[in-house]
Amino acid sequence: MVEVAAAAGWPACGIWFDGASWTDATTREVRRRLDDTGIVALDIEPIIPADGADDHAERLVAAAAEIGARNILFTSRVKDQAFNTRRYGECCDMAAPHGITVVCEFLPIFPLNTLS
Repeated sequence: MVEVAAAAGWPACGIWFDGASWTDATTREVRRRLDDTGIVALDIEPIIPADGADDHAERLVAAAAEIGARNILFTSRVKDQAFNTRRYGECCDMAAPHGITVVCEFLPIFPLNTLS
């Protein structure tokens, strides 16, 4: 994606984090490609809490800090609004020391799909 964005003349791109396959080597490779092309990592995504599943938030925040991502996208498969509010706050607290903003992405396919 980084090379495609550079070839198209874009100044920035989003990065997809797959918790099942992302490794420290992936972080290094993405950072190298960003450096080589001058592309900025606008965001990295997603943190998606789900009942009984690891949302990989800690690893995603660490990767975001390493690659210089400015934003992290957060949505949720959990219907419990109190849980979502708490987890969102935890993710914001993890990201804040790195100067990263966690933003809610409202998707119609998930319970967290509106501001209300």
